[in-house]
Amino acid sequence: MSLAEQKSEIKAAPSREGEIPVYVTSRPSGVFIDLNKLSSVGGLEVFVTRMFTGGSRFSELDYDIYQKLLFDPAWMETTRKKSTEVKIAAGMVRFPSERRALYRSVKFLEGGKHAEYFFEPVVLEETYEEIVGEKSDEPNVVPLIKHVKKTRQVPAVLDFDEFVADMWVKGVKFGIDAEAVRKVLTSNTMGRLVFANHLVETKGNDADIQEVCTDLRRDNSPKTKLNGKVDLCAFKNRFPHICKDGRLLKKMPCALGKPGYLVTGEVIEPLFRKTSILNR
Repeated sequence: MSLAEQKSEIKAAPSREGEIPVYVTSRPSGVFIDLNKLSSVGGLEVFVTRMFTGGSRFSELDYDIYQKLLFDPAWMETTRKKSTEVKIAAGMVRFPSERRALYRSVKFLEGGKHAEYFFEPVVLEETYEEIVGEKSDEPNVVPLIKHVKKTRQVPAVLDFDEFVADMWVKGVKFGIDAEAVRKVLTSNTMGRLVFANHLVETKGNDADIQEVCTDLRRDNSPKTKLNGKVDLCAFKNRFPHICKDGRLLKKMPCALGKPGYLVTGEVIEPLFRKTSILNR
């Protein structure tokens, strides 16, 4: 089956009854995710894993939305207020084993912070029939015709949707540079490419107390007069004093950090910065 025929063969996958979650709807117009049902039920990663390992994949996948559904709960909550459904792909199709065999192994770098792939030309083995006739020197003898099955290798083209599915099975679940990969696949060039990168976590801040009064602390440095000259006999703030009802300190609430992700999908938990003046 050619790649074009595979793309046109849109069907729900996995096909066994009860395996498609309630939040996934496959229609002629595409595959849609119900955000309300997904928020209450969860398990999108389990469904994707079962689908990709079961010989199926998405077609015309919207990789940006696909990643946000899996790894960005804040985006989901914001989007859910505007629309209950998002389109994730045009359909779900088969991913034949002969096509999966075109994709090579992946190399993880720096403990899963990056993933590297070696792109190279690939070929498919194609089976065809050849008619072979045996001639006879005797008159009025019908030649013996045979149909012989043979194989040959024909050039093949890698597909981005297949690449996403195969990389997921091989451990790359997050951070694929879709633009870079599509560019390499379109140009059919050969070479190594770091095609996936991790997301750095955003550190949070502990609750803090911030000084809002510049005269709160002693300053024994020489005082500068209005004419610009320095008076070595006077100090800038030898004896701190505050006006009545003056604001001294301000309480700062804690700020939660955002988690990061390795290309394997593992969470990088954010840490807290301890910058409070109480710890100085």
